[in-house]
Amino acid sequence: MIEVPAPRRPQGEEFVASRIVSELEKELLWGQYHAELPEIEDLLDRLVRRKHRVLDTFSAFKGSVNVTRLWMENLNNLREIKILLAQSKAYKQIEPPHYTSTRPRTTPRRK
Repeated sequence: MIEVPAPRRPQGEEFVASRIVSELEKELLWGQYHAELPEIEDLLDRLVRRKHRVLDTFSAFKGSVNVTRLWMENLNNLREIKILLAQSKAYKQIEPPHYTSTRPRTTPRRK
């Protein structure tokens, strides 16, 4: 026997439509806010690329490579932070306003 599901409620379709519009608006705002933040790649120019001589020790060379890798890791973290900052600003822009509660206080005020 085949069971037919109950008809959908129109409120559900309105909710889904408003959610999709909110997500599209958030994506558009994200791009705008991301472009407003400073460029992370500008920090790449500050990395000092050191030329090694043959007489340098292996440990000095390895230390220089480790410093470069550390800077690259920091730059990757900053890129991620830039993305998250833009996303959070976009979410904040489209979220509905929060209203203060009009309920009475349950705890007495201190004098």
